[in-house]
Formats: sequence, structure tokens, C-alpha cells
Amino acid sequence: MLFGFSGKSAGENAAENTDGDAEGDAEGAICGVYFSALADLNDLEAGAATVATAAAATAPAPEVGSRKDAHLALSQNDFAAFLSRTASERAFRIPRWNKAFSPSVHGSAVTRRVLQREQLHTVCSSAVCPNRGECHAHGTATFLILGNSCTRNCRFCAIDHGRPEPPDPSEPQRLAQAARDLGLRHIVITSVTRDDLSDGGASHFAACIHEVRRVLPLATIEVLPSDLGGNMAALAVILKAGPDVFNHNIETVPRLYKTVQPSANYRRSLDVLHYAREHGQGCHVKSGMMVGLGETPSEVRQALADLKEAGCDMVTIGQYLRPTLEHLPVAEFVSPGRFEYYEKIGRELGLASVFAGPLVRSSYRAAEAVMAAAGK
Repeated sequence: MLFGFSGKSAGENAAENTDGDAEGDAEGAICGVYFSALADLNDLEAGAATVATAAAATAPAPEVGSRKDAHLALSQNDFAAFLSRTASERAFRIPRWNKAFSPSVHGSAVTRRVLQREQLHTVCSSAVCPNRGECHAHGTATFLILGNSCTRNCRFCAIDHGRPEPPDPSEPQRLAQAARDLGLRHIVITSVTRDDLSDGGASHFAACIHEVRRVLPLATIEVLPSDLGGNMAALAVILKAGPDVFNHNIETVPRLYKTVQPSANYRRSLDVLHYAREHGQGCHVKSGMMVGLGETPSEVRQALADLKEAGCDMVTIGQYLRPTLEHLPVAEFVSPGRFEYYEKIGRELGLASVFAGPLVRSSYRAAEAVMAAAGK
């Protein structure tokens, strides 16, 4: 099996899983590190070589300041040893149903070339998304605007924390050009949090929406901004630009906010979603959350009810996966059966679209979610 990819559905993988399967344990441990390794590997062959080396490595891993520092500073053999240590310590042990699909190398390479040419960031790479290969193979990507450094430092997120550069006024044009060249029909635009900007980057979001709409008038546009510090005037700027979907993630249940994202506020995020419902000119309102951080099913149920009350019609729920050893550990790998339960609860509450599953992420299969919410 190449780098933990099974090529099977989550249900098929779950059906095969047994607690006593030693091979599955080993594969799960190695699979858990692929999300970070893949971010700096150019193709799957290199990935396979790295994992093969990692499995055989016996040298102790060097101490490093961060996983990204390790990527840059270590030789391939040293990095393989680092991966081997994390596997042997079972820090990233992942069940079979959490394995991603095998991507098309050609489709992924085309997407990567376009993004590199236009000097664009994607949350797919910056946040080490497990669906990166699959989405790239289908010619889709979630554009990350306003730089690649975040002013907040949430304990679940792989995006760099630091002092960001000023917004690039050419970015909306480059983003629209990339979307056209990739033949996208549904464009997702998200950003790092920019608490350093008076409007949180809202005017830049609006510029991106306008430019994509000019270049691709038939495409649907989904935006995923931060809470903008609760600045509703800034939020109005984004909504006035006319996105088809307004997405803002609550990320977790309120009890875990101080642990998971101490700079955020659960009620403030609900207020942002409610404002989008009231002033969004008919756009869909969407949110998402992670599970496996220590929440209870009853807390997830209440969060879904809160989202429905705030005006959401679309929700995503996915398994939290630890990006690096510096981030919060996984408290639990949620079973496929419980994800099905969460989908059932969401539908019972009246949500038009609920995608819940181990590899579901906020913008995963986003175009399908729009069609489901529209009843198509």
C-alpha cells in the first residue's frame, strides 16, 4: 500500500478494520505522518521512498524546533528517522478508515504548476490537508489569500503563525487567472486571520470575489473568512460582493475553545453566521467543525442545533488529525458509525446539507454540498 493510500471508500476500509490487526497498526502509524511529509514531497514516488526509509530507519531523531524546520534542515535519512520515531511512539496512529484516496499524479501536477506560476497559496498545502491529492487530481483547490502567516496561533492548525506581509493588490487577478486556467466551476477562497488589518481583510475578499466573477461569471464562489474580530461592518463588505456561499467554521464545541482556539469566541462565530444569514442576499450559510478533540456526542448535537438556529443550511464535520507534534494530540478517532449519527442528527434538525466523515474538511466536495443544499 503506497503511503497509506488504500484507494477504497471509508466504509470499505472500516469494514476491514480489526483491533488485532498488527499490519493495520503498522500501516496506521506510518499513515499518520504522511500528511506532514506530503507537504514537501513533489510526487508519490518520493513519498513512497521516504516511507520505506522511515520504516527501516533506526537512528535516533534529531531535536528540531518545528516540523517545518525539520523539512528544511534535515537530510532525507535524518527526516526518515524522525518519521520513524513518531511512528514507533504511535503518536500519529490512525485507523484504516482515515486513509485518503490515491490521487492522480498528472492532475495534481497540473494544479501545482498553475498555483506556482501564479504564486498563490492554498490551504490544501499550508494546512496539510489529507484530501490534497484527491482535490488536486480533480482540478480543485481552496485558495488561501492575504499571505501565509496568521496573526493567531490556534493549537489545531498547521498554518504558520507570525507577522504577515501587507495584502498584495495583484492577488485577486492572479487568483482569477488560476481559477480560469484550472477550469474551476466552484471556487473556494479562504484566508489566514488578519487581526492586524482594520477590516480583517474584508476588502481584499471582496476584490477577489469581484475579479473571479468578472473572469468566470458562471462559477459559484465560496468564501471562508475569519470572524473578523466581530466587525460586522467589515463582514457586510464581503457579503455585498455577492458570494454564493458564506462559510465560517466554529471548529469545535464551546467547552473546548480555550484549549483549541483561545483567540476565538464561540458566540462571536455564531453571531457572524447569523449576520450572514440576515444580510447575505440569499447566499448559503455554512460552517464546519472537527471531532476527536475530546467533545461528547451531546455537545456535537447542541453545536449542530446552535448552527441551525444561527441560520446555517450547510455543515461539515471531520476528524481532527494532528499536523505536527507541536499541536494538540488526537483525543479519539471517531468511528464511521458516529459520523453517520451526526449526519442523521443534522438532517433531523433541518440542515439542508450535512457532510460528516473521517476525511471531510470544510471545503471538501464543496460544489456537491452547494448542489445538495439547493436540492439539485
